[in-house]
Amino acid sequence: MKKSAKIFLCLTGMVVVLIIIGIINVISHLKKEEIKEDYKIGQWYQITPEGAVDSVGNQWHGLIKLGKENKVVINFYGGGVSINEDTAKEGDDFYFHSIGDDDFAQFIGISSDDKNNPLKDWTFINIPYCTGDWHIGTNDFEYTDKEGNKQILHHSGYTNFQLMMKEVLKYVDNPETVLVTGWSGGGFGASFLANEIFTVYYPNAKNKNVLVDAAFLLKDDWKMIAENVWKTPKEISDRFVSNNLVLDSLKALSASHSDVKIMFLCSIRDEELVKYQSYLDDGNFEATKEKGKKFESNLKIMVDELLKLPNTVVFIWNDKNNNTDLTAHTVTMIDFVNAEYNGVKIPDWVMNTIDDKLENYGLELFE
Repeated sequence: MKKSAKIFLCLTGMVVVLIIIGIINVISHLKKEEIKEDYKIGQWYQITPEGAVDSVGNQWHGLIKLGKENKVVINFYGGGVSINEDTAKEGDDFYFHSIGDDDFAQFIGISSDDKNNPLKDWTFINIPYCTGDWHIGTNDFEYTDKEGNKQILHHSGYTNFQLMMKEVLKYVDNPETVLVTGWSGGGFGASFLANEIFTVYYPNAKNKNVLVDAAFLLKDDWKMIAENVWKTPKEISDRFVSNNLVLDSLKALSASHSDVKIMFLCSIRDEELVKYQSYLDDGNFEATKEKGKKFESNLKIMVDELLKLPNTVVFIWNDKNNNTDLTAHTVTMIDFVNAEYNGVKIPDWVMNTIDDKLENYGLELFE
């Protein structure tokens, strides 16, 4: 018995080592493999625009996989947010700050190569996020770190996005269908930048879609933060007219592009969003049952307002933890392909919406 246990542990250790080596090889390969004119369909490549940096000044890169179909997913990654000097100095406690935090994320979630992923043959343009500005910053933000040293947080998310898209257009110039999406912080970015994507980069797309996953936070001075901390372009920050900048942006998008289909996806008491909302409300980064209830009430208001927009659907889901009454964070980040709630698969809902079969799910959870 002991001998068998030792063999099992040795084999387990070898598997772990092989997995680690495999991941390192994948990352190493990605960092060397820049896209060229002789690219292969279905293979992931890196795009490394000159002048694109992460929050600490490292060279930033995006990722692209050309698909068999003339359809495109623009996928914004998430990873927290920084809104002031206090959050800037906390680093990974509040936001992904290095491009290394996002490596190999293209192999999971909505952009995975899973044979059952209905989007597997689409082109994917993945926008990593490590700038703390929800993809709409252009500012070198000065702050003092915990040791009293002067530092700079490069809120360069918007700059990176523009530099990336300039290169992308060399390979993807006229898709018939476009899905702009993002999870968590990337969901915010998708809501902010979809208008520019459909106006500047892909205005001729016949089928325009936006999927915002787990992006909902309220604060009265979002516009001030965007203007002064992130240095967001005016045409974006001018849309922030309330305490709900995602709702503001989606209303503006719908008004500018009446044919766009908007999907909003969120769990009813998202624990991570509850923590960030708590910090925005009272400075305490915590999630409690009472704060979860408040989040749910505010989410109901958000959903009611969204459903006033044309061509807009929502999917609210619930996997409530019995101990905390809180729910999980995002669907498209980790396991989009298999996500299912009350017998309805999330990928089916997304594809049905793209095919003009619009349905809402989970509204009864608010009752």
